[in-house]
Amino acid sequence: MRRRIISTLAGAAVVTGIFAAVALALTTGELEPKATEWQAKACTSALLTSRRKAAGEEAAVCFSLDRAQEDKSSITALQAKVATLEANAVKPPSDFAFFENTPAPATSPVFDAAGYTTVAFTVGQAECAGNSSVEASNDQVTWVREGSVGEGNSLPVVARYYRVSVVKAGGCERSANFTALAEFSG
Repeated sequence: MRRRIISTLAGAAVVTGIFAAVALALTTGELEPKATEWQAKACTSALLTSRRKAAGEEAAVCFSLDRAQEDKSSITALQAKVATLEANAVKPPSDFAFFENTPAPATSPVFDAAGYTTVAFTVGQAECAGNSSVEASNDQVTWVREGSVGEGNSLPVVARYYRVSVVKAGGCERSANFTALAEFSG
C-alpha cells in the first residue's frame, strides 16, 4: 500500500513536471497569435447569441480573450501616460553641500544638475578664504568658470555637472575654512 502511494506520488510529480515544462516552453509571443486566430474563427455572433452555447466553455473563453485584449489596451495607454508624466515632471529642489567647514584650497564633490534650471548659493567664508568659483561641465573633464560663490548668488544652470573651487587668500597664515551650500531648483 505504501509503495503504491509513493509510486503514485512520484508519477504525479513527473507528469506535473512535464506539464510545467511544456507550459514554460510556450511564451506569450507564441500563444497570442494562435489565440487571436482561434478567437476570430470561434467567437462569432452566432456563438455568443446562441442560448445553447452561450453558457458553454467557448463563450467563456471568448469573453476572457476579449477582456484580455481590453486589459492589454488599457495597460498600454496607462504606460504611455506614465511615460509622458515622467518626461514632464519637475524635479523637486535639491540642497547640496559643496563644502562644509572645509579648509582652503579645495575642490568640492560634483553635483549632477540634470533637470534643474537654477542654483542659489549660501556661503560661510573665513577671512583667509580667497576666491571661490562655480565651475560647470558637461563631461566632467572640461570645467568652465560660471561665476563666483557669493551669499544669495543665483545662477542659471547651463551644464550637467557643477563643482566649487576655493583658494586660500595670499599672505594669510591661519587656516581658511569654507562652507558653500546650494539649492538647485526648477
